[in-house]
Amino acid sequence: MKKPKKSFIILGVVISIVLILTYLISPKSGTLDDLAFKNISKESINEVVIFKTGNMRNETSIKDTEKINDIISRFSNLNVSEYRKAVPISYKNQYMIVFDAKVNTPVLMFLYDNGYIEMRLSDQGKTRTYKITDTFDIAYIESLIS
Repeated sequence: MKKPKKSFIILGVVISIVLILTYLISPKSGTLDDLAFKNISKESINEVVIFKTGNMRNETSIKDTEKINDIISRFSNLNVSEYRKAVPISYKNQYMIVFDAKVNTPVLMFLYDNGYIEMRLSDQGKTRTYKITDTFDIAYIESLIS
């Protein structure tokens, strides 16, 4: 009778390991706030710099607190899912958005018009890619640059 109990314990451990590994490697979904901004002090962001990649002369620097909060709010509430591959090259425009903080190192965001976001935390050297699962008005970003 001891053999069946031992087999069930081993089977339980194997199933637990498989479930844990599946959870760890499966892409996570949520808001950008939950997945990317969680370790960033949004209150300390004192400047947002936006420009269309390839056109650095058309750079916009935003220091107005209300406007910064609006930009952060729009991105924070955006529903995304982690994407573990390279961004598909089906985009026409790419926007670089720098969230500059008083105390933290800047956070770089690359927004692609095909529905992807890459986030680079400068101090950690990590890049995370997310697929936007919500609707996002890219014209809003264009209006900030113009």
